[in-house]
This record gives sequence, structure tokens and C-alpha cells, in this order.
Amino acid sequence: MKHILHGIVLSLLFQAFFILADDVYPHDLSDTRWHHSGNRFFCSLKNRVHGLGDVSLTAEAGDRETLSIVPDPFSDNDRHVTVSLASSPWQAVTEDRVVAHAQLYEGDPLSIHLNTLTLMKAFQQGKQLKLQITTETSKDVVIQVTPLEVQPVAEQFYRCMDDLLFLSFEEAEHNTLYYSSGKLRLDSGQRELLTHIADYVMADPSVQQITIDAHTDSYGPELANRALSKKRSETVAASLKQMGVSGDKILMRFHGERYPVADNRTKAGRDKNRRVEIWLKR
Repeated sequence: MKHILHGIVLSLLFQAFFILADDVYPHDLSDTRWHHSGNRFFCSLKNRVHGLGDVSLTAEAGDRETLSIVPDPFSDNDRHVTVSLASSPWQAVTEDRVVAHAQLYEGDPLSIHLNTLTLMKAFQQGKQLKLQITTETSKDVVIQVTPLEVQPVAEQFYRCMDDLLFLSFEEAEHNTLYYSSGKLRLDSGQRELLTHIADYVMADPSVQQITIDAHTDSYGPELANRALSKKRSETVAASLKQMGVSGDKILMRFHGERYPVADNRTKAGRDKNRRVEIWLKR
């Protein structure tokens, strides 16, 4: 399913007609070549269109996908971009369904976020993607994107996307695990999150340290709470090591009840205070 999903998105980019006033870019579709680059942090397909710029599809760790034009020939103006799903020429009913708006200001990059599930469903219905760029100083630019046969470079893109990290650095940099009263064991969701954090740390050599800060609520003796926070910190550290993270990068700190983030006099407050915070430092 993942390959089918990204195959549909990718195929959109292999045939693009750029209509600027009465001109069409590129003039010679036979000269259209896509180039792939990527690693575990991003996957990109890029095509140089003479007179327009590089048309790119980029997928990044953290499940972020964008369609962009770089350099943006329209960046000297404020502009409004409308993304819609339109009927194909062979369909009897003609309609456009707007799925996104973007107000871009002078200097902003032309970058459109796409929902691949929406695109997949639309193309099953025979729809095509249309972008309309409106400025105050020139005629509208309309970009119509229709699917064609996927070229061999698509397989490189698929494999790259399958290997993308689940989290971006911004998503991995700080996370919090919450605990029931007196509990140490990690639940399945917490273990899954730790797995994604461990994957990121092992893939990014710029991460120098993982700090584990463990806290409790104020219920019970202070020394017992400090001991409990120590055990929680050790449990998280042990899990990260089992997942392949070097112990040399892990710094454990256990604070007991000393640093609450909420009111310990309420159940909701205590629930927030029973936590382990994980920080990545580059």
C-alpha cells in the first residue's frame, strides 16, 4: 500500500504542463529528466525546467511531503496559491474541488504541502491536480499535473521513502513519557516512541547526548520518590541501550518530586508530574 500511495504521488510529477500567459514550459517534453537524491532524512526528485526552475518532490523524516519550484520565479511578488482536484478532460462532468490555499509573501518559497491519501482517492476517480498562482502584477500561472507511466527513477524514490526515519530532529529532540502512580514498566506506545528516538540517534552522528530526566509527583515519602524516579530513568536508559544506542551518549538524572510542572494537589496535576523527559543534544 505504501508503494501504491507514493507511486500515485510520484506519477503526478512525471507529466507537468506549465502555462505562463500563452507559453508552455517545458517546450520539449522529451527533454524531461528526473534526478533522485536522498538518505534517511530526506528523499527528493528534481527536474530542471528551462525558464521556470527546478520542480521538486521532497519527502522528509517526520512524514512531511512538499511539491516546490526552486528558484521560485514568482518570489518577487505576494501571491496566492490554490491547489485543487480537477476533472480530467475525458470526464463528462467538469468540476474543481479546492483542497488547499496558501498565501505566500514576497521572498517566501513556493512550497505546497500535499495530502497523499486525498490525491490517491482523487486519482482513483480520474481526477488531476491543478495549482493556480495569482499575483497582482502578472497573469495567473496554472500548473496542471496528470499521471503518466512511472520511470525507473521511481524505484529509487520508493526505496528511499521506505527507509526514511519516522521522526524529524524537531520531533525527536524532546519527548515526555507519563506514568501511572508507582509504575515503572513502559507500555507499548512508549516503547514504540523510544524505538523511533533510538533509530534517529543512531542515524544522526551530530547527536552528542541523550539526557533522561525522571520525575515523580509528591505523593509518598520524598526519598522513596527520588528512588522511584531513579528506577524510571534506569529503565528508559536500559531500553535505549537494548535498541542499539551507545551508553556513552546517555546521561541519567532523577529528581523525585523536586521539579513539578503542575499542581500536585490535583489528580490532573500529579498525572503530569509523573514523567520522564528525554532530550537530544547536538
